[in-house]
Amino acid sequence: MSLTFALLCGCAKTSESSSDTTDTFNRGLMVHLKFEENNNSMVYDSMKKLPDKEAFYHMHQSNTAPRKEIQFKEGVTGSAMVFDGYSTYVAYNPTDLMVSGPEFSLSAWIAPRAYNYSNQYAKDDRLQAIASQYYKDDTLAMGFTLGYKREGKYSFGVGTNNGWYQIWDEGTPLKQYAWNNILAVFNGNEGFISLYLNGRIVNRMNIPVGTYIEPCDEQLTIGKNTITSSSGDCLTGVVSGLIDDLRMFNVAVDYRDYKDYFESLLVDGKIKEVAFNDVWIQNTLTDDLYKPQYHGGPYEHWMNEPHAPFYYKGLYHLFFQFNANGPYFNDAQGITWGHLTSPDMVTWTPRKEVIVPTAGTVHPDGIWSGGATLDHEGNPVIFFTAGDYEHPGIISNQNVGIAYPKDLNDPYLTEWVTGDKLAITQYFGQGRAGEFRDAHLHREGDDYFLIIGSGDEHSGRGTALIYQTNIHKPNYFTNWEYKGHVFDYANSDAKYGAVWELPVLLPLNDQNGERTNKYMLAISPAPATTADNNIIYWVGTFNKTTARFSADHEHPRRMDYGRNVFTGPSGFVDPVSGEAMMFSILQSQRHAVNLAKSGWAHNVGLTRSLYYDTDLNDLGVRIIDNVIDNLSTGVVVDALNKSVTDINTALANFKHDMYALTLTLKDLTNRLELRVRKSADDTEYTAIYLDPISRLAGVNTGLNLNNTWLTNGDFNGHFSDLTNVKLTVYVDRSQIEFVINDEKTISARSFPKDLAANGISLHLAGGGSIEHLVVYAMRSIYE
Repeated sequence: MSLTFALLCGCAKTSESSSDTTDTFNRGLMVHLKFEENNNSMVYDSMKKLPDKEAFYHMHQSNTAPRKEIQFKEGVTGSAMVFDGYSTYVAYNPTDLMVSGPEFSLSAWIAPRAYNYSNQYAKDDRLQAIASQYYKDDTLAMGFTLGYKREGKYSFGVGTNNGWYQIWDEGTPLKQYAWNNILAVFNGNEGFISLYLNGRIVNRMNIPVGTYIEPCDEQLTIGKNTITSSSGDCLTGVVSGLIDDLRMFNVAVDYRDYKDYFESLLVDGKIKEVAFNDVWIQNTLTDDLYKPQYHGGPYEHWMNEPHAPFYYKGLYHLFFQFNANGPYFNDAQGITWGHLTSPDMVTWTPRKEVIVPTAGTVHPDGIWSGGATLDHEGNPVIFFTAGDYEHPGIISNQNVGIAYPKDLNDPYLTEWVTGDKLAITQYFGQGRAGEFRDAHLHREGDDYFLIIGSGDEHSGRGTALIYQTNIHKPNYFTNWEYKGHVFDYANSDAKYGAVWELPVLLPLNDQNGERTNKYMLAISPAPATTADNNIIYWVGTFNKTTARFSADHEHPRRMDYGRNVFTGPSGFVDPVSGEAMMFSILQSQRHAVNLAKSGWAHNVGLTRSLYYDTDLNDLGVRIIDNVIDNLSTGVVVDALNKSVTDINTALANFKHDMYALTLTLKDLTNRLELRVRKSADDTEYTAIYLDPISRLAGVNTGLNLNNTWLTNGDFNGHFSDLTNVKLTVYVDRSQIEFVINDEKTISARSFPKDLAANGISLHLAGGGSIEHLVVYAMRSIYE
């Protein structure tokens, strides 16, 4: 680390030189970033100390969407710049500015969206930096950093001739989704460091008189920590939210000047309100040619399995694992519960996250998957996996928390309140210690059953545990009785999981909608490093007296034959239709670098309706009927009793990348292939095929040139009959799902190198009648 003593900013107390600043909060002003709105992602210093700079932003380099510029929103003064949480920042060379000297101050307005997380007790000073230029180790300390971290705690650190000093807010955190003004003051001449929030001092540290900031020849970064790490090719230590009116001074700002400045920007004596949607994740990815547009999910960033579905006052609610900082997993640290609502289980609208990790609660480190139910009065209650890495006095960092809506009259149930105590704590003898997550709720009359994923305490196999309560017990949702393992599978093959995640128990109607005595138990084997993440299930019966599930067949089966695309099960019985519904995550299956460049990871699968097929004595799977009814913008191709040649002629000019296709076949005797996402020269396509001889149906993605080993291959499964077929295919940009005879589904990803590869063609080796083919154009649910 070399020291360059050039262009030092703190050597003298210079007066401001900008003609457009006249208030007393400009004495010693050397940098003033106003973040004026512009169309080229530029940041300008009105003092001209720093050069004009283009900010970094992942959408400058997307391969699947037009270049986008950074967004600007209404600020406290003029406009404010949107920082996405993992890629947006401004960087200046040290030759432009190196902060140093006996006095320095920094002021900025910040409206945080989300916080980086680590273990709440970790010795981690890598802030999400508002401004930063520092280096420190055991022997050197230089520069400065100002930023914030989990729960909105904020800090100002300086490297000086006397070492590193760092001052914290001392219990006055930033407000999330609101404007906050921070002022940090370093005064080595008088021997103190002060930290202010919203016009008031929050902490002061005494330091030796004569202390000065040592210059640091690292880049000066705005919106990013000087020292960052990378998670899934996404930077941590980056601001998530808005920054406005950032000022740097080479003097120790006088509090009276600061107070005058702060109060001059109040509106009716209050800090200006910021629109929630200005701070929240932005709906900017509708023109990404790989991102599905009629499948649910957040507007951007990372999601994982949807869970805890329920219906309340005309709306369906679905939650999901969510990282509001970027499209990366972050080792489950700081994961929140995202929220979707829908009137029809088709058109999902993203809502504000409902529960976030919070120090001093039962969930300080993570909010992982769980379930939901309605209490005896019909009010919703959610049960979540409460992450606590320290977990003093208990055996697991995973237990069951509980939450209730803050306002039952809010139609979207936007705000939730978590219980002060755990609903269920894992004890020895109740599954494998430390593997205790993903609650699912099932009700039978006055009895509630909570099923949770774990590992067998006596072997290396996965299992699911079950707890029971009754509405006549006091505080029944925090008064559960452990009933043992709901079901065990004796096969210890690693592919069936050392842990079972996301267990789902659902009663089944038959194909005619009549209630049966059959149930389905589905699980997701884990961990992904050794297990097969494809959802597996058993059909059988459930005895509420013994709280045991008994399977009709020894070995598990699959409801979707794709390769680890359809994962993460959750479900409930829809009170409107009475049908068992299944939700899932559809994995992107892309490398981290592509997720980082695109800004999104994964999406919700189309809702499946499950039933017991009395003819096959097996589970039947449908995709709910109203997907086409509610999303179609019209019929594009309608071929009734046409030849293959005529059908392909009708499809010749097809160019849509969002559609549904229905195909009815009769007396099929040879292989049929439907090619989708097809390039004009036929060098790229995804092949959906049916083989009535082998009774195999599947999808071959091997001719999509941007596919990788994660997505390439031929994935198939057996069907009972492929001579008379009703095939329904849903293509949503990179997402493909299809269902055959309401028996099973197949899900896949298709990433053609040719982004215009949207063609369709039909190929039949001979033998069989194509009765009807219809293609429906589909609309986006995000516009």
